[in-house]
Amino acid sequence: IIHHFTKKYGGNVDENGIIKITSSSAIRGYSAKYVADLDDNRHYFSSLSREDSWLLYDFRDRKIKPTHYSIRTRHDVGRGQGHPKNWVIEGSNSDNNDDWVLLDSRNGVTELDEANAIATYEIQSHKNDEFKLLRIRQINENSQGSYNLALSALEFFGSVN
Repeated sequence: IIHHFTKKYGGNVDENGIIKITSSSAIRGYSAKYVADLDDNRHYFSSLSREDSWLLYDFRDRKIKPTHYSIRTRHDVGRGQGHPKNWVIEGSNSDNNDDWVLLDSRNGVTELDEANAIATYEIQSHKNDEFKLLRIRQINENSQGSYNLALSALEFFGSVN
């Protein structure tokens, strides 16, 4: 979905106002918008080390029916250096912060614990539902034992309405 909109609108979907990408926090210079640059292996997003760190995609006037998602880790560090390990994918259709629906949950993931690792996961529940908002939220420590949520890319697959 992100790749499709990047090609259709010619560039970063956040910068072009197609999808609004926000986060619970961000380390200066590690902006949330970098996760939408799927071909960029030099930049990445990183939150501050805070519990329940999240990264949110607001598809604005569109609804997404997600089936899968892919994560690419940051490029500059190897094993045990803060790669995603425990997270949930959640969906919502409002700007309230109390109606998130759990779509997928991953705990103790090891296949992402290296530089530029890529893995694709299937959405586990609410497969027939559409959402305006999708977010990844870290639910426990990363591979380094801190709470930074750091990703180089986050892509969603499915349909757009």
